[in-house]
Amino acid sequence: MPRIFFALDLPEKIKDNLVQLQLKIPHTSSAVKLVERGNLHLTLLFCGEVTDEALQQMLLQAQAAARAFSCFTVSIGGVGVFPSPSRPRVFWAGVREGGEQLTRLAAALSRAVGIVPGNPFSPHLTLGRVRQGKRASSGSFLEQKDFFAGIFTADRFFCLESTLTKHGPVYTKVREFMLAGQVPEK
Repeated sequence: MPRIFFALDLPEKIKDNLVQLQLKIPHTSSAVKLVERGNLHLTLLFCGEVTDEALQQMLLQAQAAARAFSCFTVSIGGVGVFPSPSRPRVFWAGVREGGEQLTRLAAALSRAVGIVPGNPFSPHLTLGRVRQGKRASSGSFLEQKDFFAGIFTADRFFCLESTLTKHGPVYTKVREFMLAGQVPEK
């Protein structure tokens, strides 16, 4: 069964800036697994393994959810860690503008496809994860609070399939969903 999630892709320039930010994560090659540049995205909803039949139904419902939302502006900036600075497990970049719209879109998508997420939605971009059984320090990473990656227009999201390999996940776009409405002025 395919592992499915819904996410926004990012402009190349923002990915470039996020890769530069990843260099600020205090890590050794064995403690933190950085998200590869091509896999950087903004997750809306992780669905897990679904049957092909369920996936087809989810795609129809996701299309309806997309049509109910207008395009909006997203600004990527700031940093943080989950669950705490003293014991980070995930290093992330934040969403400065557009977080409220992302939260509403994620909730609508969740309702539409019938998947209740395990944790409340928190708009962020995962940069790296501490490997199982390892420890890392948030160190100087949290000093990057003024970090700014850029602004983009959220006018679409994707359904992606995640295939786990020994080298890390490989994401394949299953379908693109265009949001309704006009592109906001900048």
